[in-house]
Amino acid sequence: VRTTPISLLTAAFEQSGIAAERDAKQKRREVLLSWPSVPIEIVRASGLGPILARGSLSATPTADAYLEPAIFPSRLRTLAEAALTGRLTNAVRIIVPRTSDADYKFFLYLREFVRLGIAPTLPPVLLFDLLQSQGPDVRSYNAARLRDLLDELTSINDRMVTLDDLRHEIERANAARAAGRRLMSLRRGRPRIRGSEVFPLLRAFWCVDPEAYATLATAAADEIAKRPALTGPRVLLAGAPVDGTALHSAIEARGAVVVSEIGPWTSGAAGPDVVCDDDPMTALAGKCCADA
Repeated sequence: VRTTPISLLTAAFEQSGIAAERDAKQKRREVLLSWPSVPIEIVRASGLGPILARGSLSATPTADAYLEPAIFPSRLRTLAEAALTGRLTNAVRIIVPRTSDADYKFFLYLREFVRLGIAPTLPPVLLFDLLQSQGPDVRSYNAARLRDLLDELTSINDRMVTLDDLRHEIERANAARAAGRRLMSLRRGRPRIRGSEVFPLLRAFWCVDPEAYATLATAAADEIAKRPALTGPRVLLAGAPVDGTALHSAIEARGAVVVSEIGPWTSGAAGPDVVCDDDPMTALAGKCCADA
């Protein structure tokens, strides 16, 4: 089977997910994020691999015994199932950003699982207390929380990280974002790719090394740009963010084209660059707050 940039990015998306779904023999140390409002640059600068929680169609019977219905999205129920069944073998930390009521409540549930002794193998759980208000001290407060997070993650590997190291990671991620924006541009106006096909390409931003992603996404965009424009009604997915392609496929099977989603997986991944003038912490905190 011939591999292409599109097939490689799609495969990376399909193989991504929470650490519980990965090979238990894998030696890479990973940080599990419940939501991408934690700067991926911070994780990579610390020498760790980011894994983002992802929803699943699989049943979550153990988690269902503890979590109320209709409150926690699939990604959190899947993560709770993994936590309660001892399958988070690769994660050295779980980070839950305080960007939604569901995530904050889920953080409290994870802490309660540990207190009750029903998740004895759960790695340490951290709350990233990202404020989303517009008060005069919010910017400095969020930057300080990022510094605390970097200190915590670098202590795992006993690694020294400088501000220049962080700037380098920002540059790498920005190059990947630029490639993502190129893919997004092919969905606008007269789209050349269906949402069910491009969603995995954009979502792969969160799980592929930035240089590799920039190269593959740019090559994929070059290939897609040669296609004829698609016809049919154009659809925007709003409301609760989707983290898979099931809804795209259902809509597009009826002749429409999903041209965008509101959420971090695609429009967020291919969003604006992090503009880093002096302090990379403040720049990253501002980007996180704006995206959230």
